[in-house]
Amino acid sequence: MDIKVIALDIWGTVLPSDDADKELRPRNGIESFLEECERRKIKVVSASDAPIETVRIDMVDYGINIERFDRFYQLKMVPKNFSQIISDYGIKPRELLVIGDTPGKDIEGAIIAGAEYRLVNSYRSHQDDFDFSRDVFKK
Repeated sequence: MDIKVIALDIWGTVLPSDDADKELRPRNGIESFLEECERRKIKVVSASDAPIETVRIDMVDYGINIERFDRFYQLKMVPKNFSQIISDYGIKPRELLVIGDTPGKDIEGAIIAGAEYRLVNSYRSHQDDFDFSRDVFKK
C-alpha cells in the first residue's frame, strides 16, 4: 500500500457520534496514528460533512492537535466526493486512503473515486475496541 494522503471522517470515526456531553475521549490510538503518519510522511486531512470550523472546534474540545491535519474538507454530498482531495494533492486515486464509519457516504465515495478505504464501526461507547495505532497500519 503506497498511501500518500489519508482522509478521515470525523464523527463516528475519530470522535464519538453521539456524545453531546463530551464524556468520551477521541478514539483510541488517534495521536499515535497521527505520529505514525508524520513519520511515514503521509498527509492527513479531515473529510467531514460538517462545516470546517465546527470540525476544528470540536476536535480541539476533544484534545486533538489539529496542527497534525494538513487540510480540512467539508464533503456534504452523498456519497462523499473525494476528487477534490485527489486533485489538490496531485495523487493517484489509489494513493488516497479513506477511513470512515458510513458505508453509503464514506466508503461508497471512496470506491467511486478509486481510493483505498477502511470501514470502521461507528464509535458510540466506552466499549469500542477499534484502535487507530493498532488497526490501520496492520502488517
